[in-house]
Amino acid sequence: MSYRNLQRLHYTTTSGLLGMFKDYTDEQAKIKLWATHYLYMNDPEEFKLGTKLCTEIIDQIESELCIPMELRVKNFVESTPYIEALSDYRRTSVGQTICPYIISFSKAYDSLHMWDMYASHGNGLALVFNYQKLLEAKLLAADCFYCNPVCDNVISCLSNKYKDAILEIYKDVDEEFPIDVVKGSIEHGDYGSYYNRIHTIHTLVSGHIGIRIKNHSYSIEDEARIIVRKNDDTKLLFRDRKGVLLPYIESPIPFDCVEHILVGPTADFYRVRESILIFLDHKGVKNWNKNKIIQSMVPYRF
Repeated sequence: MSYRNLQRLHYTTTSGLLGMFKDYTDEQAKIKLWATHYLYMNDPEEFKLGTKLCTEIIDQIESELCIPMELRVKNFVESTPYIEALSDYRRTSVGQTICPYIISFSKAYDSLHMWDMYASHGNGLALVFNYQKLLEAKLLAADCFYCNPVCDNVISCLSNKYKDAILEIYKDVDEEFPIDVVKGSIEHGDYGSYYNRIHTIHTLVSGHIGIRIKNHSYSIEDEARIIVRKNDDTKLLFRDRKGVLLPYIESPIPFDCVEHILVGPTADFYRVRESILIFLDHKGVKNWNKNKIIQSMVPYRF
């Protein structure tokens, strides 16, 4: 594995850096990154895409397990009543623990696209995180999987990558809601366990696997995501973006995970570097010097 593969970049602005350090202390040497609610990412179709494709893989699994058609997940979740109910559920469950929130990183080092899209058109910063240190802090930045939804072999490719993980989730739910018990309940007119079984499978698979699947149009971003679950005592916050109120939570990450800071290609590098050093010293950050603040090598004029 190359050294670059052990790095995850978080492209941001200088204002973003200030916000990350607002609660930083010597005792709590952690910065806070924004984890955005999964329905409010840049691609408005991405979660729908991941959910749809995962549903197809679940259907493959249930076909192999000889689950009757009328009891299968796909048969129910593609029905109009469930789709409408799910829309209401997603709206009302924004602040609940089951909803995933996302911190986006990139494996694209010093990327013109990332500078332009996420770092003030090259006038911002990129915090370069050490992947191994993130793992040691129990923060898994899982790689996204990019696919072309109209490609003939998309299900086959996804199945090869995620089928085992989806099957594991499926079996865990099956222990809680065994299919034979569900059948017996339905025979007595009780559909509660049937609804709970399907909703749990669908929600868990979508929230753990579907959330990593993105349209191939975004592959240039080479994204890795930390999936954050909101605790009951975690404060739900909102920010404005183009007239939309985006729900998010703040997630603490040890600043020790940051190897260096990359300064954008259109910034006044020497002034920015000096200002960052003064700021970090003011915050009490130890063992930082100018060698840890690096200039972008992208030739870019904006």
